[in-house]
Amino acid sequence: MVVSVFRPSYSATSLFCAGSLLPSIEAADTAGYDAAEGTVFHELIGEWQLRGRPDHLLGTTREVDGHTVEIVEEMFVHAEECLSRVNDIPGDRYVETRVDLSSITPIPGQGGTCDVAFCEYGVLDITDWKYGKGVQVYAYKNTQLLLYAFGFYQEFNQTYDFETIRLRVAQPRLNHWDLWEIGRDELLEFAGWARERWALAWEPGAPRSPSPKACMWCKVRLTCPALEVARQALVDLSFEGLDEVDDDTQRAVQPANQVLPPPAELTIGQLAEIYRYRRMMETWFAEIGEELIRRGQSGDDLGGLWKVVVGRPGNRRWVNEDEAVDAFHRIGVEDDELYELKFRSPAQIEKVVRAAGVRDPKLAKRYVTMFTDRAPGKPALVPIGDARADLQAIVGDVFDE
Repeated sequence: MVVSVFRPSYSATSLFCAGSLLPSIEAADTAGYDAAEGTVFHELIGEWQLRGRPDHLLGTTREVDGHTVEIVEEMFVHAEECLSRVNDIPGDRYVETRVDLSSITPIPGQGGTCDVAFCEYGVLDITDWKYGKGVQVYAYKNTQLLLYAFGFYQEFNQTYDFETIRLRVAQPRLNHWDLWEIGRDELLEFAGWARERWALAWEPGAPRSPSPKACMWCKVRLTCPALEVARQALVDLSFEGLDEVDDDTQRAVQPANQVLPPPAELTIGQLAEIYRYRRMMETWFAEIGEELIRRGQSGDDLGGLWKVVVGRPGNRRWVNEDEAVDAFHRIGVEDDELYELKFRSPAQIEKVVRAAGVRDPKLAKRYVTMFTDRAPGKPALVPIGDARADLQAIVGDVFDE
């Protein structure tokens, strides 16, 4: 099977920044737990459409890219909501359908899998499920949806004679249901543009074009010299000439050393342009922190400025709800004091226990604590002067013991 290099899911990067594609092929996949969770959600909703509500999957787990994901009730709720939104769309339904895009790529066997499509005479309706809640995704000029639509157009236009194309994003955890409608000519115009961009992307040394859209999910943005050009342009308040950054410019770039200007001194136009890059830069800083944590956990010195410690512990949680409920019943706590729509938190139950007769706050807390524990803190980056013990030293002590 030919691996799809020109994937619809990576198209916002490869189409808008041609020079990023070839380096990305060899780059490690940095997809985290959220991406793995989204994969499992797609599996659930696909199974539901093909074979009916898959209640047998509730509580089971899947291993995706090194992450263990449990199929929980929340996924069922959101899957049902998504399906209710598309069930009234007319036409023949196509679920988890492979679309071929080889006609617009420089190599054969390229394509992707469309979540769900409805085809009737004159109308093509494409929906993409998005389970994430960190970034809101829009249908307008969404290259992933446009590529799915073009794949369907090639495959089925002789049967349905498509004139209207409707592109939808279903993002249930953000209560976001987006729709963008275009005509056949607009779709074919996009396909012609994509063919040119991907032909350029397949050439060694293709220019890079840093932008919020192209860089957001790029696998090589942390080491991208063209992105450094963009950062310097932000400092210089110069936004021209960044459409394409060639190899010579990338090699000549030097780290920026200017001082960022105070926002109050900038014009509205400058502020508006800079603010477009906010998420890209936030992502960059977050990934720098993650890389420092990874290297710190490997034993590297973090420049004498930082160290990796155990993060602050999470909130208390119930270890065994049934055992805790029985214990609270024995001291006279009623069910309506224990439950809302779900078992109340340990902090809330402490107040209930005190109202039930355990007046001493310390005693009430001690009693509730018998049935709780805390989620371990995640590795966190702190200044070197922080009083908490270095995580590397803690790990060493454990191994010594």
